[in-house]
Amino acid sequence: MLSQKLRDLRKRCNYKQWQVAEVLNISRSTYSYYELGKSSPDLATIGKLAKLFHVSYEELLDEEPVNARVHDSQNSRDPIYERRKPSLAALEQDEITLIMYYRLMKESDQKKLLTQAGNMIGKKTEFTGKAK
Repeated sequence: MLSQKLRDLRKRCNYKQWQVAEVLNISRSTYSYYELGKSSPDLATIGKLAKLFHVSYEELLDEEPVNARVHDSQNSRDPIYERRKPSLAALEQDEITLIMYYRLMKESDQKKLLTQAGNMIGKKTEFTGKAK
């Protein structure tokens, strides 16, 4: 069921309902209704939710329980990723919101943002490959 999947995915990503609602530009109560099954998101919002939670449309809409792929499956087998993973839970709310916005950006905008962030800290690197 979509409502349960949304709740599970949000919790696995350590997002709060208000954060998801904010990046989707909807009210918290509207998002809460999605999780309660009282209303359903439109197709554009479903697309944003799939991107935000790093799952496919099919995984989100399929009636089978979602095998949530919150992180890239390649990274989940990476020993460096495994050592860093506990620190992901220690992110500040602003950092989590930044990640949420980043996930909703087009790939070209992600590259620009990464380049700009690097420039701001004195790392002059142009990101030309896949931003993720």
